[in-house]
Amino acid sequence: MKELTVSRNAEGDIELRHIPPALAFALRELPKLLSEEFPESASRISQDPYAGVGGEDDDENSAEWARNAHPELRHLFCSARDVVQADLRHLRLDRVIPPAFRLRVPGPNVTAWLSALAAARVGLGEVNEVTPQDLERMGGSLLPNDRDRSILLIQLLGWMQAILLDEPEE
Repeated sequence: MKELTVSRNAEGDIELRHIPPALAFALRELPKLLSEEFPESASRISQDPYAGVGGEDDDENSAEWARNAHPELRHLFCSARDVVQADLRHLRLDRVIPPAFRLRVPGPNVTAWLSALAAARVGLGEVNEVTPQDLERMGGSLLPNDRDRSILLIQLLGWMQAILLDEPEE
């Protein structure tokens, strides 16, 4: 199989070619990980930054945050999910080099992708109580359980984040 190639055009669109099947599988899991069936991905946007601090001012700040910030953050999360879901409809088998895949991420959508990838990874990590040590130890396992499969999925989605963040070489 050919190595994954990434190119970026003048408009900022990112073209991924020769996507390995494992990464294509991880990307296809994103809509499910960002759906209402997996609320952990959205849980971090509903966390009150003032919770547990104490004091009357903090109660007022919590109420104001819930009234003003939370709805906007929820809207941004749902918007990012919808953008990623629409882009993933174009994930196709690479006819030249099967079983690899290809995908184009429009430049204006990269930020939505980064948000969605981060939310999915955090949600998977929370559900499976994944530690930084877990992410460093992966390798050699046959992925015998859901937790190990989730760790691999977190890593694959992190790889996609790194691809999107990487600046092209001139």
